This record gives sequence, C-alpha cells and structure tokens, in this order.
Amino acid sequence: MRRKFFALMYTIECGNHSRRKIAAPFTAFSEQGNRRFEETGSLEDRQRSGRPPLRAASVHVVQSVIKNMAAETSKGSSSAREAERRTGIPEASIRRILHGMLDLYPYKIQRLHQLLPADTDARQKFATWALAQMERNPQWLLNVMWTDEAHFSLLGDVNTQNSRIWATSNPREYQSQPLHSPRVTVWCGFTASFILGPFFFEEPCPVSGVKTCTVTAARYLTLLRDHVVPALQERHALPVVTFMQDGAPPHISRDVKTFLLESFTEDRVISRGCKIQWPSRSPDLTPADFWLWGYLKSRVYRGSPTTLVELKNAIRLTVAAIDGDMLHSAVMGVVTRLTCLLSCGGGNVEHLLL
Repeated sequence: MRRKFFALMYTIECGNHSRRKIAAPFTAFSEQGNRRFEETGSLEDRQRSGRPPLRAASVHVVQSVIKNMAAETSKGSSSAREAERRTGIPEASIRRILHGMLDLYPYKIQRLHQLLPADTDARQKFATWALAQMERNPQWLLNVMWTDEAHFSLLGDVNTQNSRIWATSNPREYQSQPLHSPRVTVWCGFTASFILGPFFFEEPCPVSGVKTCTVTAARYLTLLRDHVVPALQERHALPVVTFMQDGAPPHISRDVKTFLLESFTEDRVISRGCKIQWPSRSPDLTPADFWLWGYLKSRVYRGSPTTLVELKNAIRLTVAAIDGDMLHSAVMGVVTRLTCLLSCGGGNVEHLLL
C-alpha cells in the first residue's frame, strides 16, 4: 500500500501519461531496498570497491605529519612520500589532501648567492645612493652600462630535473659529460638603449686557429681600449655613460682602474676600489647576471651547436636580435630590486621576486 501511495502521488503531480515512467523506477528502487533489507537488515548501501573517500580524520593526520616533518628540518621542507611511509595513506591521497583540502602547493628551495655579514651594509649603502641618483636625474639609470663575462660550454646543460622519458621499461638513457667541455668566454655590456658585443676572449692557436683564453688584466684592458671605448665614441655615448663592473680580479688591476678613470672620470665608474663601490657578491643587482646570460643561454642552446664556431655564431645572432624594449625592461628591473633590497635590510632579493 505504501508503495502504491507514493506512485500515486508522483502520478498526480506529473500527469496520468507519466504513470509508467514514474512508477516503474520507484518499484525497482523499492524492490532493491526490500532485498537489501532482507539480506542485511539495513537500508544503507553496501561498502563499495575502489578508492575510499578522504575523511576529516585523514586530513588532520596528514596536516600533523607534514607539520612535524617541516619542524625536523632547518628549511621547513617535507615529502609526500615520507608522509605516506609514516601514515600509511597513499601518496596520491596525501597530495589531494595537501592541494585540494589544505590549499598547499609544493615550492622548490631557491639557491641564492651567499652573503657575508658585512655585505648587507655595503648593499644598502649602494642602493640608497643609486636611488638618490635616479631621483636627481631620471636618465641616470638608463645610461649605466652593465658589463660582465660569462662562459658558454659547447655541450650546454641538460635539466635532468624536468627531463623525463615515459616508457613501459627503463630505457637507460644517459648523457656522457667530459671533464672539461670546450667553451667560449664572452663579454657584453649594455645600457637601456643599446648593447655592445659579444666580444670573445681568445688567442691564436696553430691547430684550430683560435682558442679560448683566460681573462687576465692585460686582456681585459685590451678589450676596453681597443673595442669598448671606441664603440662608445662612435655612438657619442662616452661623455654620458656610467661604466659598471663587478669586483673580479682582472677588473680591478691598477692599469685597468687608471684607464677607466681617464675614460669615464671617477663619478662615472662603479667598481670595487673606486669612488662608487660596487657591493661584493651581488649578482642579483646587475641585469647582466639576473637577465642577460640566462636569456642568451636559453636561446643559444635551442639550436644544439656542435662546434665552437656554431656556438659563437649563435651567440652573435642572439645578441643582435635583442631590441631596445628588452634592454629597457631589464634595466628598469634594477629599480625594483634596489627598493626590495632596502626593505629586507640588504639581504638577498631573488627569492622575494619569484
């Protein structure tokens, strides 16, 4: 009677023409319920196969274990695999809890250039001075020439962290790496509007014609005297450019320092040992380091050069393709970094800008 009553109510609401469509599913449901009740003594669904639902208790357990693991390390790191070992909860479920329920995301530990205790004061002093210069002369930063050298190995680098081969069995792929890969040493200098270079440090070789050589004070001075200063004179930029270099030993020799001061004057040279001191261990403040070299290598190695000649040509073409907008954007990034540096007491800024 109870079953017929509910079927009648659904029929009245939907019309007589729907009687069969409504009564039949209801009858099937009632028969299933009756059979379940007769077999189990309960109307609750039987336990289903497959992945069990994530319960609140599991969330609290995972949250507690992750917190404990983070407290055990100096960097506050943790591992989903280790949490699986400690809790018995599958790693996939742990990741669903961390991301879907606790709104946590995995972040890599960043590697930063180590600073010594005295470096923070020097960095703050330089940042304060540079920002004051920009306040007095908005064009000053645009006329700073940021210079540096970098090595480009012929084989480049393989990012094994992000390189994966999906296969049904381990293909045992590897890349052999020689102890000393052939490489070139490149110098570049740029302002917000133009770039000089690339210039390669090399010398004649009876076997291959030329070979890469070490950057010494004499070779660096030759580069400045024979290439850099004449190129600035051609552009009529020598009277306004401020020359910046880091404190590498070849940069701060007596002869190099004398030549720079004669060419630019002491108020337009930023370097260790000069009136305007470049802070030591500060690659995060110069766009040559935080932008140029990474950008060049990401483009140069796409073509997979197989000889040093091909590598140098790829570097030349990539540098030639850099336009003024890219240079201006990179240089203006210095302002953000200097401002951030002052707010964090002279410490590293790379991890704060990601």
